[in-house]
Amino acid sequence: SDVKSAPHFVVDIALSLSSAIFAQSEVFGVPRVLYVLRKGLAVTRVRGWIKIASTGSVWGEDFVLSDFRLRDPEARLALTYIEVYFLEFKTFVQVVERHRLSNPDLEKQVRRYTARLSAR
Repeated sequence: SDVKSAPHFVVDIALSLSSAIFAQSEVFGVPRVLYVLRKGLAVTRVRGWIKIASTGSVWGEDFVLSDFRLRDPEARLALTYIEVYFLEFKTFVQVVERHRLSNPDLEKQVRRYTARLSAR
């Protein structure tokens, strides 16, 4: 991939993140949204397993998959006060589109990632 344009894409993604807070015991999570846990603890059940998310945890990276049956559940229960950064899929697509010309490999990389996720 084009090394010069990749950092611009990453910066644009970072600038596109929104933030939200949730109270202890609040259930949160929306389909096709990528989450980064900035502060707190959250819990979910994925394929029968209980998963604890802590500071730095990321989930929803399967938001590129259009078939909801292939995506992990996005709902989380806040065990403590929670701060998250989030990125909606439509915003991600807009950023990819903006960088299409300066980074021609980007769409191919997204397609490859999507194919790999759908095969898991």
